[in-house]
Amino acid sequence: MTAWLDVETWQVDGLLFGSTVDGAEYVVREVTGWSSSAAPRTARIPRPAAHGSYRSPNWKGDRVITLAGYVAVDDKVMALAVERRLERLCGDPEILYPLRHIDSTSGEDLTLWVELDAAILVNTRYDLSPLQVDFSLQVAASDQRKYTSTASTASTGLATPAEGGVAWDGTAGGTGTEWNGPAGTTGLEYQTTGGTLGTVDLVNAGTESTPVKFTITGNVTNPLVRNLTTGEVIAYGGTLTATDVLVIDTGTGAVTLNGANRRPQLTRADFFQIPQGTTRIQFEGTAVSGTPQLFAEWYSAY
Repeated sequence: MTAWLDVETWQVDGLLFGSTVDGAEYVVREVTGWSSSAAPRTARIPRPAAHGSYRSPNWKGDRVITLAGYVAVDDKVMALAVERRLERLCGDPEILYPLRHIDSTSGEDLTLWVELDAAILVNTRYDLSPLQVDFSLQVAASDQRKYTSTASTASTGLATPAEGGVAWDGTAGGTGTEWNGPAGTTGLEYQTTGGTLGTVDLVNAGTESTPVKFTITGNVTNPLVRNLTTGEVIAYGGTLTATDVLVIDTGTGAVTLNGANRRPQLTRADFFQIPQGTTRIQFEGTAVSGTPQLFAEWYSAY
């Protein structure tokens, strides 16, 4: 076995490059596009009667990654099985595949979401002993950001005001202002219980902004997520029952209630993302009963 197998691996569509799979050693010799930036989408139009050109915003395009290497096999039967496995990679045209890179020496464990970008090149070297299947796999990520492979999560209850105020009636059978508070205290009892802030901090440990998925459960009317850092708001108009699950994805803009599309019921849709650092959000609304909850899930991005 090659000594450095399993030290640095690349996984896509269930196949782990840089490891031994069913007796075959999948060796990656060269990777391009992973560490480089995505190419800019320059769009400049020459000035017809002057030097230079007119330009538009210089946004970055897709990130294109190529894995090139070989697979060491024992015989022609194994070589044929490897060929068939390689040529089927990322074959579904409807979905994106996670390309996960794990480097045990640097500690990097990041994922890109990719699709096939060119023909998969496969060539079995029958002139070598042992046999070797050369390959080149080119994929592209429409979202150039690399995400942590493990999600971060946080949750909070609904923001509620403090209850109470001055108790105008005394204890059972009494009238007038309750001058003494709880047992062991004296004076007016201005508030019987404290309120709750309904806030939670979302920390993006990466270097790029990242989307967040909010899940709201519980019996609540007009739930709202407020970004206290920027003032942006995502508000839903309607009442959730105790068994309803409302999911809002700020990356895709999808809004579902129990799996059904409910985006038209948003009364405000500032689909904010989390920049590098800490973002504080607040969960607001009117609780009908029980304890409504807001759950947040996100991946730090690089």
